[in-house]
Amino acid sequence: MSSDKLFCFLKPFTENLTFITLKPGTTLGLENYQVPADGLDVPLITLSLAENIKRHQEDKVINSSMIIKGIGYLLGIDTSFSKRMEYEKLIAASGLSASQIWLKEAIDCQKEEQFEEALIFARAVSLFEPETEEALLLTGVSSYQVASRLESENIHRKNLISESLLYLELLYEKGIKNPLCNYYLGLLYRESKTYNKAMEVWKEAESMEMSEEEKALLVKQIEVVGDLAIYENGYQAALQNKGAEALEWLLPLVERHQSWWNLHFFVGLAYEQTGSLMEAIKYYDKVIEIKGYHEETYLQLINIYLIIEEPQKALSMMEELLRRNKNSLEMKCKAALIACVASQYQRSKSLVEEVEKLDPNFHMLKIVKQQIQTLSKS
Repeated sequence: MSSDKLFCFLKPFTENLTFITLKPGTTLGLENYQVPADGLDVPLITLSLAENIKRHQEDKVINSSMIIKGIGYLLGIDTSFSKRMEYEKLIAASGLSASQIWLKEAIDCQKEEQFEEALIFARAVSLFEPETEEALLLTGVSSYQVASRLESENIHRKNLISESLLYLELLYEKGIKNPLCNYYLGLLYRESKTYNKAMEVWKEAESMEMSEEEKALLVKQIEVVGDLAIYENGYQAALQNKGAEALEWLLPLVERHQSWWNLHFFVGLAYEQTGSLMEAIKYYDKVIEIKGYHEETYLQLINIYLIIEEPQKALSMMEELLRRNKNSLEMKCKAALIACVASQYQRSKSLVEEVEKLDPNFHMLKIVKQQIQTLSKS
């Protein structure tokens, strides 16, 4: 499984490593192993090296276990490091389980909330043993935890979230029953606004063994996302032009969530789809009251005002759209047509002339002029 998209984020952590060069022929006290003829640069975790220097005699400062930890740290950062094959030979000769060493380091770092280091060591395990459940879980969870500490506009956050989702979904699809996997997978689904998927994995987790603290966290998330899942069902129905069904989902939410402007928008859209235009206006007005300017709401209201034969209101809203989209030829064409409907012929003519001046071949211009001519004759 490739994790190279995290390399740029993790690369600065190589500053925590110190490289030493092992001389050709060095055995490190291992049977059937010699450093290759051109020597070998091996990574050591600088902090561990400093501690060993304080505690041990010079000839015992560096050992194979320490080198393996450094290799895991390096490969967790750069999974395609050029000396990987040589490192694998050294690890094999040591007789030590590198994956178990790295996994322990990942777990210890996780407990200390050193999430970046936990991610690094977990990635190293996944590199050598891609099917290890603990490594998949730790990589997925740590990726999310690191991402959650970053600002939303941070360029690395998206990759970390993507990586977390990749590993946790892989673990989930294996049928592994792990509440921690379900919990963080639900958080990822919540972040992507797929609330029903979040509810599904969290409901599954309720039947799994967990601590009282973990259960309380899960219940809290379910309570928060419950209404969001209902909202998702409602707006999806509205987007499919199923207004009546959308209202069944959305109306019970209105009293509890008066400040959700997007909820009011989709209730308005659903009412518009069912032909209840005055109710639709009420909810669209609520969107503007909460959010202020919202282009799509303005366009929906303009359409309704034209249907109920209130072209002056439609034109007034269209003029506001024009003020905010001064260079939009499409807006100018629509405004020209609405001005004509509102019997504002001079304004209509002026807008058409503006479009002709800016782009005489604009694709809407000919049709709009024909429609205006037809309306002028009626």
